[in-house]
Amino acid sequence: MKLNIYGIWIISLIYMILMGHKFGQLLTLTYVFFLPILSYKALNKTLSINKLIFLFIFIVFLFSIVVRAYFVRVYGDYAMDIIEQRIFSMEGQVTYTAIQHYFHNELPNTYNQFINEVKYVFGMTSSPVGMDYLMEKIMPSELLSTYQQLQVKLAQGYIGILLYLYHKIFLVLFIHCLFIGSYFFVGYQLLKNIFKFDFILVFLYLKLYFSFAVYYAQGYTDAIFNIKALLFVYILLLVYMIRKIFKKVTIL
Repeated sequence: MKLNIYGIWIISLIYMILMGHKFGQLLTLTYVFFLPILSYKALNKTLSINKLIFLFIFIVFLFSIVVRAYFVRVYGDYAMDIIEQRIFSMEGQVTYTAIQHYFHNELPNTYNQFINEVKYVFGMTSSPVGMDYLMEKIMPSELLSTYQQLQVKLAQGYIGILLYLYHKIFLVLFIHCLFIGSYFFVGYQLLKNIFKFDFILVFLYLKLYFSFAVYYAQGYTDAIFNIKALLFVYILLLVYMIRKIFKKVTIL
């Protein structure tokens, strides 16, 4: 049975829901889902690069309209400022993990706070965590007060915003290009292995693909660098390595 593009899309939506992604992300991930498919067709000479670039710009344009409408509705007059900051934002959890927060003296080093950090990683609480305390220390006060007033979660990481504010914009753009390039590569590998029916690699690239998709759509990398995502990827890599080892072993 040959899977078509729409079948893969339906499977991906089911996977997204089962893995705990919010239903509000379905629209954004619907847009970015077709980008790897377009790149796959372009690399296989069934779609010209010029058409790929045109479709890419068109999809980004549609997505931008949705994002702007959402932020204007939620944040009002502050919408465009927050959009500008989030374009250059990156998730801080990969740099400042829950354990690393405890090396800062101003953070309450208690067992309850540690449990709270762990719960936050798994989405079980919205209480302040180490990233909140850290960002309160290093964010500009004017920006901090605005975010607190609008109840924007600091724990979603604004390391990229800090780079942007301190004129490191080219570094942030380089990181974004690196991630977007990786996203296209993962999407290409996903489709290639789907057509090969290599389902271990399909699940591996599917997880990586949606993680990169969330980064591309929302500007932060918590979907890539969190305990659940890494554990899922490590297990799949382990299964894949074991399978490769057993394939090389000859039974006498």
